[in-house]
Amino acid sequence: MTRTVHNPVELFRDVLEEQLQRHADQLSELISCTRQPDRRGYDEEILIARTVSSRRALADTAAALRRMAEDTYGTCKRCAGSIPLERLNAVPQTPFCLPCQQVRTGGTHTHSIAGLAFDGDGYTYSGDADSPAGSAATHRVPGGEDGSEQLRRP
Repeated sequence: MTRTVHNPVELFRDVLEEQLQRHADQLSELISCTRQPDRRGYDEEILIARTVSSRRALADTAAALRRMAEDTYGTCKRCAGSIPLERLNAVPQTPFCLPCQQVRTGGTHTHSIAGLAFDGDGYTYSGDADSPAGSAATHRVPGGEDGSEQLRRP
């Protein structure tokens, strides 16, 4: 069955609903792993990081669906301009246009998982006294000669 959509933003509803279900299923599975004595083979820090990431993705997707219901989806929360369809296609849950996202992140793309952040130049590990690294120091490790990233603990 073919459907005609007059508002191209509506095309993202199905994608977001599928993402919401996938993230909810993943979070349920991760929480189940935390209740197992062996954590189903997951390292505790990795399991915590994946759970946090899954919760964030679930919240971001739910927020995008809420914006759809409020008829504000596709409008940047910072500048109130339209978010280009190309950006929504790449990151359907985004609440920001690319220029505003870059302002928010200082123009860099960062990933952070359980004290480990990658900002395009290398990893930064921020350990604490309870971490396996056992220190409060931050360690920057640039990529390897072959372009791969490496993490070294003190």
